[in-house]
Amino acid sequence: MIPTNKTLIALAVMTTSILTACGGSDTKKETTISPTTPDVISYKEVACKVMLSAPQLSLLTAGSSCGYLTVPEKHALYGKPASTTNIEIAVIKLASTSANKKADPVVYLEGGPGGSASSSIAQVVETGTFINDRDVYLVDQRGTGYSKPALFCTEFDEAGSAEQLKSCKTRLETAGIDLTAYHSVQSAMDFIELRKTLNISEWNLYGISYGTRLATTIMRENSEGIRSVILDGMFPIEVNGITDTPWANYESLNQIVKNCENSADCPADEFKSIIEDIIARMHNEGMIDESRGFIQILLELGTQPVIIDYLLAVNEDVSKYASVFETMMTEQGMGEGESAEQASTQDNSQGDEEQGVEDRFYNAMGLSTICAEEYPFLYITALTGDNSEGWSASTQVAVGEMFHMGFDQASCKVWGVAPANDIETQAVSSNLPVLMLNGLQDTQTPEAWGTLVAKNMPNAQNITNPQGGHGQLFSDSTCFNTLASDFLAEPNKTLNTSCVSAIEALTYDNDSSGNGGDASLEQAFSKKTSVFGIPIYGTEQTSDEAMLHAANVMAQYLDNDEDGQPDNALVVEHMLEQGATLIMTKDEAEIETLFEKIPESEALQDLYASEVIIAGADGGFDATIEEVLHLITHVGYAGVYPEVFGEVIGSDIANAMDTARGGQFETIPTSYSGSAWYTYDDETCNYSCMVTEYMYWSLTSILGAQAGDERLAQINNEWQLNTLEKVQSKDLTVHALLTNAEYGLATSLPDGNYSAQDFIISPTEADTDEGGGEEDFKAANFTFKDNDTSSTTVYMNGVIGADTLAVMQTLFSTYPQIKTLVMQNVPGSMDDEINLLASMEIRNRGINTHIPADGMVASGGTDMFLAGVKRTIATGAKIGVHSWDDGSGKAALDYPRDHQTHVIYLDYYNAIGITTDFYWYTLEAAPAESNHWMTAEEMVLYGVLTN
Repeated sequence: MIPTNKTLIALAVMTTSILTACGGSDTKKETTISPTTPDVISYKEVACKVMLSAPQLSLLTAGSSCGYLTVPEKHALYGKPASTTNIEIAVIKLASTSANKKADPVVYLEGGPGGSASSSIAQVVETGTFINDRDVYLVDQRGTGYSKPALFCTEFDEAGSAEQLKSCKTRLETAGIDLTAYHSVQSAMDFIELRKTLNISEWNLYGISYGTRLATTIMRENSEGIRSVILDGMFPIEVNGITDTPWANYESLNQIVKNCENSADCPADEFKSIIEDIIARMHNEGMIDESRGFIQILLELGTQPVIIDYLLAVNEDVSKYASVFETMMTEQGMGEGESAEQASTQDNSQGDEEQGVEDRFYNAMGLSTICAEEYPFLYITALTGDNSEGWSASTQVAVGEMFHMGFDQASCKVWGVAPANDIETQAVSSNLPVLMLNGLQDTQTPEAWGTLVAKNMPNAQNITNPQGGHGQLFSDSTCFNTLASDFLAEPNKTLNTSCVSAIEALTYDNDSSGNGGDASLEQAFSKKTSVFGIPIYGTEQTSDEAMLHAANVMAQYLDNDEDGQPDNALVVEHMLEQGATLIMTKDEAEIETLFEKIPESEALQDLYASEVIIAGADGGFDATIEEVLHLITHVGYAGVYPEVFGEVIGSDIANAMDTARGGQFETIPTSYSGSAWYTYDDETCNYSCMVTEYMYWSLTSILGAQAGDERLAQINNEWQLNTLEKVQSKDLTVHALLTNAEYGLATSLPDGNYSAQDFIISPTEADTDEGGGEEDFKAANFTFKDNDTSSTTVYMNGVIGADTLAVMQTLFSTYPQIKTLVMQNVPGSMDDEINLLASMEIRNRGINTHIPADGMVASGGTDMFLAGVKRTIATGAKIGVHSWDDGSGKAALDYPRDHQTHVIYLDYYNAIGITTDFYWYTLEAAPAESNHWMTAEEMVLYGVLTN
């Protein structure tokens, strides 16, 4: 994710009256003058330890350096001389990690305005974006970060009152600061002079959010030495950052509606009208300001499936628009203790004096920029119309006066800086090679803004991520990182954007049951199984043998005594809640092809079939033992027992790890002490990751997985206590933690031979739903576990068809001992009449029905399940219901309740002892082409289960 200080401005909303633009402006009559460079401009290198914080110092790559560029507080511009006051611009050069680095560096232009580039050291170094091939210059724009002076208001956090703003401005001006010197063109000149002073012949500009506006200002003032430009999340000069906020908000609302239309699980016909109705009801109750808060929350949830639940909840009671959101955030471990408005606002860290320089948002610099460049030119924009078409009058009233907190008309009126030159309203034209990156889900700088700018740049390549938010780079997108790398290699070459074409449209489809998994995973993978409801996905190239082995190992970790029940139910429950999922591909190369289809989530763990070594196979260590345990401890134990197994500084396991490493290191130290026995050296692994690895090494050594001299030789660069005896003798703390019976951790090493259940590989929705109908499913088949035809249990998979009745009659007659039908994957029927007859066969023979944790029944499959004399399900199982239509366009409820078309179903439910209310409920639960997955409460209400 892009850190919050990249944002154009904060996302909370307030109201303000429409004010007349203040003052006039000097018209730019000529281009920037090019006087002889004043003697005052100079560069002095300083030791980085003098400038940076200790955590930042630890991140610097070998060969990095720091320095200050001295420049006039005001450059000589537009016929006016430079000021006699000097300021210092902080510069951090991050040295490339490549031995064959390119000669042209990248200069990083931070967002805001008011963000500091030095705050991005970690993401540049840790992601490897740019620095793998080039030096990267992080320059704190004037008024921010380590530059001197740095401008921030200690008087308030996000938005100040008139008194607070006046107090801050007075304090800064009394200190001798000319606030009119802190906006884009002056900052642009700093960069232009820096390149010259450092004798860099060519460099590449990368700007994000406000940094894109600064980049285009540099291009306008002096394009000399600019090899290429990447503009990520475009904030155009020709757009007004104050009065065009509603335009952007309509763009986001329209996209949210499109996301719903793309989703099978979203009520597309009603979605927009529900939003408008909520706003209208809020206005009727005098909640106009609150309606803006409601809209802002919608924008915050715009990419999340939970937006549907939020909308439906608020529709029940509009007064709960904030509390519902806060509850949702708390349940997800976000925003706890904050108001809804605070939670829906990206934290700009506008700070108090005690806040670290690297975390602060320099709001006074931001105000000076916005209030000089935007406020004097309200409503001057290249955008067409107000973008409100199709939205109700009450929605237009609410959106029309939304703006970014702290950067608004009222604040700028008080701030009272002189207007910038009116060139700050005019589009920039350039023939430079430009890569324009947009996110279709960006609520701050809409895709349309990138398109607007690209019109004036004939050599621009304009690319949009269908699922992207604000900023495409530094967000773990292999596709866009590759595009940026390819562009920098050959800026004038047309990029291959096939990876972008492979990114699917964003939807709100999300199966949170723990069985079916995320909808995007259903599309990315072709098959799946599950353990206690925890999904395991595999690609077509992943062998079934490897997937089944992973399932068995997971089952043994979670149910070590193999009694069919988890040893720690709380851990399994938490893993299900968090969406814990194991994803499997043939090898590492294959997973790289899926990155754009796989959602970002801490709850996903990958495992390559090429690393799976099943007992008896030749050579190698079975990676299943490691990767499956990582998923269980990282998502399960760390969440259920945060004080004990939390992967943060101060937990019991973290304290034990710090002892094992000879100290508390948040990053990999230069060297470990000779007394350390845990010496993990992967620099991509953060502190949390180190705890995960420590727990793996400790537990598997206790269980005997790491024993033997040969194995020790393979691992002793990271871990020395490879046996139970060594752990007991040297790491008593971790031994006590991991063998404490209270936590239900494994006491014997999984061998992949789980005895309590056989796992079945079934197709994902992508593999079965491609044609969109039940006819695409395989016909129902029945099998015995281990082909044991003497068993009393038989397993069913597939769609109920015309021959199912005859197959079942033969099955039950041939094997009369059958008592239980386990319905693993029965998504429906193609012949309702045969289905009901086959279901009655189950009831008449006294057979029980059961759905396992990895099982699902729907539609006609649900009707068959209900025929069981005893009906049970395991945690994670799904039961789907929906209405029907007659093929002519008429739905079930279009017929009167006493119509003959309903009688066959009503008679069936009466015969099996299910209330006919259940039938009418199914017709209202979901339309014929969709599915509603029953909740536990609904199952109880309609007597679906017998236990």
